[in-house]
Amino acid sequence: MDSPKSGQKRSPPRDESDEKIELPSKKQRTATPQSDNKVIVATTGKKRSDSGNATSAERLNVPSEANFAREGLQRSIALALQHVGFDSASQEALESLTSATEMYMSTFTEHIKRLAESARRSQPVPTDFGHMLRKHNVPLSSMKPHLKNPVDKQKLEPTYYDPLPITPQTDYFRPISTKWLGEELDGNTEKKDKPWIPEGLPDFPSKHTYKFTPKETVAVDPAQKRTEAMAAAQKGEKALRTINRATKMSQQKELKDLAQRNTMSKGRHDAWEGMMKSMMSDLGGSSRDRQELADYSVTVDSSVRYRRREVPRVSNRLPLGVIPSKG
Repeated sequence: MDSPKSGQKRSPPRDESDEKIELPSKKQRTATPQSDNKVIVATTGKKRSDSGNATSAERLNVPSEANFAREGLQRSIALALQHVGFDSASQEALESLTSATEMYMSTFTEHIKRLAESARRSQPVPTDFGHMLRKHNVPLSSMKPHLKNPVDKQKLEPTYYDPLPITPQTDYFRPISTKWLGEELDGNTEKKDKPWIPEGLPDFPSKHTYKFTPKETVAVDPAQKRTEAMAAAQKGEKALRTINRATKMSQQKELKDLAQRNTMSKGRHDAWEGMMKSMMSDLGGSSRDRQELADYSVTVDSSVRYRRREVPRVSNRLPLGVIPSKG
């Protein structure tokens, strides 16, 4: 390193962090990633460029829901290929099969939805599925072998990579014994039945803390129930008969009041009333209910349908402009 000459100032030492950072080219800045994965930029202590783009070491790809669905479909296709005898498949062939499957499924569901909408239904019904299967030349008999999956159950359950495994922290949770509650109220058995619950979580509390005890309904004797229903029906029938009898009596009184206005109609009514009373005396019985003419008489008029005549209602209200006379 050369020493500075006399009368010349010493230059300050250069900082490695102030070195010029190469800017990405225009092509690199405008290029968009081909994958649909979300990109998360990791925060580091290094100085970034003015364009705001992160380096490849600072990028972290996180799969989206569409990627999980597509990978699950590709896994199903791979298991089907392995079952029929294929040992391996190239990436191009797997992508082609995946695209064909997605196209078939989307077309099938779109046709079913269109068929339901044409029939003014918001949701498809089983007949729509049957009609669409026949349209695609898929008989129901060909689907019966697929009701029972020939692939081993251990292969059907997918395994996922856990980036943040949870280690059991026994120091934080103190195990509380619930054996004195009995097997019906023990919550640990329900936790064991659900393998997706992390082992680091504490045991479930007893079931009586979040489940209600079902109450037993009192059994009702069918014979007693029929007896009560019959008694209620008889009470209703008796009430209807009372109402009908009161209606007949009111009509009979109105007819009598109308007959009193004319001498001839009064004579006919008296003759008819005497005949009815003589017939009632012949029937016998001292009950007061049997002495009412309304129970045996029917207002008949041959000029109307069903031979019945409606009795006009007598109104006590006078027409307008008429002054009632005194006395």
